[in-house]
Amino acid sequence: MTLHDLLHIILERLCFSNNQQAIFCFDETREWPSDALATFVESGILQPTQDAKTIYCPGCEENCIMPVVIRTDNKNKPPWIFIVCDKRDDVGFVTIDAARLNQWQISVELLAKTLSKLLVNVQD
Repeated sequence: MTLHDLLHIILERLCFSNNQQAIFCFDETREWPSDALATFVESGILQPTQDAKTIYCPGCEENCIMPVVIRTDNKNKPPWIFIVCDKRDDVGFVTIDAARLNQWQISVELLAKTLSKLLVNVQD
């Protein structure tokens, strides 16, 4: 998959969105070529957005979409991020790496700003 292919996917998802923005989750972007996400963020096409509230659970082969629970305490320890599986008796708590909550977005407004900046740079 090339950057051109990914750009097409990003813009296509934006075109088909009802709320004029599209979200890309960590699990999806880790399948992209290694420099792709950084390239799209640096260019302004994508920007980080709020953490995911639900993710695909890696606890078994079913890959259910499950809500994420974040527990923090006051002892300066990192938060415990996990999923509670209520689908199977043999899974229980599934610990999640914080990076899996990362998401990036594109919006019509962000795309317009990015294109405007690129056009100004071409004219200079």
